[in-house]
Amino acid sequence: MQLLKQYSNGMWDSIKPEEEDYYIEAILKRESWFAPRVGREPMTTKEQVMEYLKTGKKLDYDDEWYAVIKIDLPKKPMPPVEMVKCDCGHTVPKCSVMSTSTGTSCPECYDRMSM
Repeated sequence: MQLLKQYSNGMWDSIKPEEEDYYIEAILKRESWFAPRVGREPMTTKEQVMEYLKTGKKLDYDDEWYAVIKIDLPKKPMPPVEMVKCDCGHTVPKCSVMSTSTGTSCPECYDRMSM
């Protein structure tokens, strides 16, 4: 899994593998005083930091608002869109089907079929 850091413009960029230890050490230096302020036990190892990041949370490595790292977690796949055939003959996403006086229609045929 790839570590990401945030820039001051809000954009995220990947951290090179050789730089990971620098950021994790910076987090561990802050843990003794920062963790109690946010209500958690201080982390003392790289493994603890990585496990914490795998939960989807972010960690500060400096005092700046943007000095944050996170793990680029894989995105869940989008469910497939269910397509249905309307009485007008068109196939549209199920959420777009409209009821008319003569059956179902797509948004393009709604005015014609509702008369």
